[in-house]
Amino acid sequence: MGRAETCSNLITRAKERADMENDNFISSAEWYRMLNTWTAKLWNHLVKIDPERYQREQTINPVASTSDYEVPADYYGTLGIDWISDNSQEVYVEIKRLFGSEINRYAYTTDTISRGYTYVYNNADPTTPLIRLIPTPGTSWNYRHRYIVAPPKFAVDGTDSGELVPGIAGFEEYVVIGMAIDARIKEESSVVQLRQRLAEMQMHLEEMAENRAAHDAGHVVDVHRHGEWVDPAGIRWIVGE
Repeated sequence: MGRAETCSNLITRAKERADMENDNFISSAEWYRMLNTWTAKLWNHLVKIDPERYQREQTINPVASTSDYEVPADYYGTLGIDWISDNSQEVYVEIKRLFGSEINRYAYTTDTISRGYTYVYNNADPTTPLIRLIPTPGTSWNYRHRYIVAPPKFAVDGTDSGELVPGIAGFEEYVVIGMAIDARIKEESSVVQLRQRLAEMQMHLEEMAENRAAHDAGHVVDVHRHGEWVDPAGIRWIVGE
């Protein structure tokens, strides 16, 4: 990603912002913990600006009589799930996220193609959900899970292994200022000017979110027909509503 910085460089910049270059009041490990906190906050803003920039794909290969599937370890959130109706032609049909009583819509169907999905609690790993495909899929079809990756997490042992912190157009300064604020607060020093600068960065990020597609005029999106596609023969299909 453009303008990526190493962890140590950002920590050095934060120390300079906090006027703590030669101060050992805060340990190296604590600087790294603050770096993780503020990198995650910046990630949230960048995802808001352009979520598909941080997209990855998981292929779900159904297992017989199994409806629940684990999300990847780097999972942040779901953009959508597609039924892969033809692997050779890469034909994808988006399935619908189901809420509340919608989940019962396919309770008694004998269909082996999942029409929707929801999330269920993961007893084995409560920190991540399971994706439940509804109805329970057969093994003849696969599914593509489009998801947003989680923010990077850096080691907190105080060493720099060369890992890079993402940054776009100077947005990494948001992380620098945030760390400097936390450091000054711990030192019980004034953070008024730093908070003002952080507010300016926050406003800039929000403006970017509003103008993220200035080249692409807004348009109406069909949110009801989740199974519409054209097959290789040019035939238009509607798979459910």
